Amino acid sequence: KPLPDGGLFVCGPVGSHKSHLLAARTADAYTRGFESKFVSWSDILLSVRGSFKQGGRSESEIIGDLIDLDYLAIDDMPTGRVGRKETAFSHRVAYAVLDGRYGRGSRCTTDISTNLLLEEMDHAFDERIVRRIKEQTTTYTMLLETKQ
Repeated sequence: KPLPDGGLFVCGPVGSHKSHLLAARTADAYTRGFESKFVSWSDILLSVRGSFKQGGRSESEIIGDLIDLDYLAIDDMPTGRVGRKETAFSHRVAYAVLDGRYGRGSRCTTDISTNLLLEEMDHAFDERIVRRIKEQTTTYTMLLETKQ
């Protein structure tokens, strides 16, 4: 069974099970034989930053591995709060990953979870990154049901 066309942009408040949904989709893709990975945005940034040390994997190898996956779930992107711009480093990594996966077209699926609404992503990332997210995903908003 093929991967679905396009990924998901899953937004909602803390505790609305966004990560659980992406983890389940990762497990499903993996059990169907697709190269799959579930990773937090902060772990991606830490891995790339760690590549600056000598002797480790290079930045291009780390990003290349993410680009080459059939299915990639990026959890909690961005790491900042509403209205806070991500760093230039974060922008560079985000664009490299998302643009590289965009270049693969329908041969890969990218899901993203976040606490921000899609229109709030404009405050965290520049237009090129937000455009890549919009072009590769369908937006789903998770609602948090409160117990009374």
